Amino acid sequence: MSELVKNNMNFEDYTFKKGDIVNFTFTYSEGHSLCGPQKFKGTFKEYWIIDVKGFYFKFGPRNIKKANYIIAIIEYINEYGVKIPFKVSKEDLKTIYLVS
Repeated sequence: MSELVKNNMNFEDYTFKKGDIVNFTFTYSEGHSLCGPQKFKGTFKEYWIIDVKGFYFKFGPRNIKKANYIIAIIEYINEYGVKIPFKVSKEDLKTIYLVS
């Protein structure tokens, strides 16, 4: 049984749409020069559903039942104008907030 079903998470819990400007936290792994959580502001692109075997599915109400976890893709533009896509998952998904 997937982690999402255990936690009673629903399709309706994922409300961000492509183009939304959001604040989010991304946790860098140990050993990275920016180790730990860092806050960013970026543009929301899409959600990905990934099942136990590592297959990617289109985000939708039917496919969320297959999900082992969900990743949000958020595009950040750094001070040099370079677009960096962040794959936000797990606990960091809870830190995404819409910029008002």
